Amino acid sequence: MPRSRSGLEEAQRDQQDSRRDRWSEALDYIFGKDGGPCSCIPKVVFLDLHLPKINGLEVLRKLKGDERTRAIPVVVLTSSREDQDIAECYELGVNSYIVKPVEFDNFMHSVSELDCTGCC
Repeated sequence: MPRSRSGLEEAQRDQQDSRRDRWSEALDYIFGKDGGPCSCIPKVVFLDLHLPKINGLEVLRKLKGDERTRAIPVVVLTSSREDQDIAECYELGVNSYIVKPVEFDNFMHSVSELDCTGCC
């Protein structure tokens, strides 16, 4: 008799699929579905590098590689302290790279320190 997935495994998979779908929808919204005209250009993008089923560096590469979205400020908020990730983000044109603190209060303090003057 084949093993069935536990309810927790299914819930985790569904949550990952949902997140991937939301990022896919967000990119479609920004770039227009099927490469059509941009639907909406955001004033700023906050991006995590470790997204389920989609690479944050690929999202950054796409945003900074497109003439229509290149000037959008991008702030990376991630848990990665890897020198290679930091260097690649700045090479791609990220405006700020912030390592997320583990503690929620410290994270909120870091976010409150962001200078988004001109972002909105």
